[in-house]
Amino acid sequence: MSTLKVANLQNTGSGAPTVKNSSGTEVGQFCKAWCNFQGTGTVTIRDSFNITSITDRDTGKYTLNFTSAMPNTNYAAVFGANADTAGYAGPETQNTSSLLVFGSYDGSFYDISIGNVAVFGD
Repeated sequence: MSTLKVANLQNTGSGAPTVKNSSGTEVGQFCKAWCNFQGTGTVTIRDSFNITSITDRDTGKYTLNFTSAMPNTNYAAVFGANADTAGYAGPETQNTSSLLVFGSYDGSFYDISIGNVAVFGD
């Protein structure tokens, strides 16, 4: 087995680099954006990649703004949350420049203690 150690990977085209097996079959892609944020009190990004800012739209509603826009709205957004109340949290609206997410419980929106999102796509 070989180990490749590099500082940067760059695709020769416009897309993200892909991971291929020894037969040349694509087996994966890198995450296009991810974010860990605090959704209570002063809403802040704790750490992120390709997320420039977060907006607190209302109780339990947040907008994550991409640093570099997605090429289309058909990306997969995976979202998880820690909250004081068990409920549901997930993507609300997917735009090329932003992702709207929310937390809800019993039909009401609630603030998320810690939110985690990962975005995969072309």
